[in-house]
Amino acid sequence: MKKYFSYLSIALVTFVFASCGLKGNHTSSGRAYELLVVVDHGVWDRAAGRALHDALDSDMPGLPQSEPSFRIMYTSPKDYDSTLKLIRNIIIVDIQDIYTKASFKYAKDVYANPQMILTIQAPNEEEFEKFVEENKKTIVDFFTRAEMNRQITGRIASWNFAPTLLSKENLLAEQVKPERIYVTGNTVIDALYWVVDKIKGDMDLNVRLKNELVCAGYDTERLGKDKKMVLITGHRRENFGEGFIHICKAIKTLAGKYPDVDFIYPMHLNPNVRRPIHEVFGEERPANMFFIEPLEYLSFVYLMEKAFMVLTDSGGIQEEAPGLGKPVLVMRDTTERPEAVTAGTVELVGTDYDKIVGKVSSLLEDSTYYEQMSRAVNPYGDGMACQRIIETFK
Repeated sequence: MKKYFSYLSIALVTFVFASCGLKGNHTSSGRAYELLVVVDHGVWDRAAGRALHDALDSDMPGLPQSEPSFRIMYTSPKDYDSTLKLIRNIIIVDIQDIYTKASFKYAKDVYANPQMILTIQAPNEEEFEKFVEENKKTIVDFFTRAEMNRQITGRIASWNFAPTLLSKENLLAEQVKPERIYVTGNTVIDALYWVVDKIKGDMDLNVRLKNELVCAGYDTERLGKDKKMVLITGHRRENFGEGFIHICKAIKTLAGKYPDVDFIYPMHLNPNVRRPIHEVFGEERPANMFFIEPLEYLSFVYLMEKAFMVLTDSGGIQEEAPGLGKPVLVMRDTTERPEAVTAGTVELVGTDYDKIVGKVSSLLEDSTYYEQMSRAVNPYGDGMACQRIIETFK
């Protein structure tokens, strides 16, 4: 997103601690325009879930290029735990026959501050789908206004906690006083480390996530001690058409070139993403190529932690994957996260067939090159952002 969304601002009159260990209301997590959908996996895959996805995946108005309004994540109700409840924007899908009609239920700052929660209630999936399609603008406007209000609040903030030095420079350019700016790292990395530790420390959760991936189409038992896995994500509108054709052809070449490496691609629901996959790969796909359904947040983190590297056009992964020591190749010609490129945790390859094949090959074959990227310092934080925020107020 724009540079204005790359820092955390806290207003003097509304700021209350707790997510970092103090008593009181929790401070919400997540980036601007990031949204969590709490929904049953089956519903998300069917027409009702796709209707909601398409509403949230609409273009953000006013930008010169095509960009989705929100970064969409989803999780099942059983995984909607205390960590995920801290996310700033949440939609809860509540389909039960106890309801007589579809409706909205709004809530503010329930688990964290600032936070907006929209519950969409409906008696069945058909009514849910119809209601969402009729109220697309209402849903998008609800969270868009919330983010705009947060930006307005940021203008009168007494403390500004910037994740990077570049974010600090952006604030200074907006005439924010230097004494009100503190570079802390991004709290998103704190949350990521917490989730990874939770997965590693909970064997029951570990087994469940492994089984969910099997159901989605990939068995992590394939990953022996020395076996490598490349995790791929793609959804960027600017790559629709020829861009995705080039991406898919490069992936197909790589899968054939490295039969002992697994390539996993959780497919975005957008038909502009899925169509090129079918055009390039057809029905006969390499044994080491796995196109699976979209993953819930915990399942994706579980898989990302096991990856050797990441090939993506997504934004948030450029911050998160380096925090786990995973080199990231970005299939775009530019990025809103230039700090990552400067730090060496990310490289831009665009949708150029030769660049994608060449750079992935280099990371798979050249251990020195791989170590250089995987050990580069993540500019977005070290998991101590919350602690630094606390120290500011001591």
